Amino acid sequence: MHFVHIIEINDPRNPLIAALTREQVWRGLLWRVERPMDFLPQLNSCLIMMRGDSTLVRELDFGAFIVRDRVRLTPQEQLTFDTEAAPNVRAGRLRITIESPESDHLQLRFTYDVERERTDDAELEAQYDGFIQSAYLQADIDSVKTMRTLLAQGEL
Repeated sequence: MHFVHIIEINDPRNPLIAALTREQVWRGLLWRVERPMDFLPQLNSCLIMMRGDSTLVRELDFGAFIVRDRVRLTPQEQLTFDTEAAPNVRAGRLRITIESPESDHLQLRFTYDVERERTDDAELEAQYDGFIQSAYLQADIDSVKTMRTLLAQGEL
């Protein structure tokens, strides 16, 4: 399944949204990598297994299952999460890109590519994809809200 959506961070046409700098957004995204429990309440723990200059390998414990992923960092631009396939876990990729389509305008582009089993029931697949896409969108909206809250509290 391939799914892309954009969340506005700064939009000069909407003064109700508090403006953030690219650096603040990047710090918030790094916080999501380093402290994912603040963004995923159902997550029990996160163990960083390996840390390199631009890569981390993490083990995320959700209780009923473990997710292992590799996070690649392109500073101030992009995060790429590659999830390993495991029992009850599908392989997949999430790419979060900071974009600035015009001056003073920041947005995050979320690109999901997730492996899944195909069925002969196209209607069922479409319903499943719609459900998953809706869940991803809501989780990403919540992540941006959490980032804004952490920034307002001086945590980031």
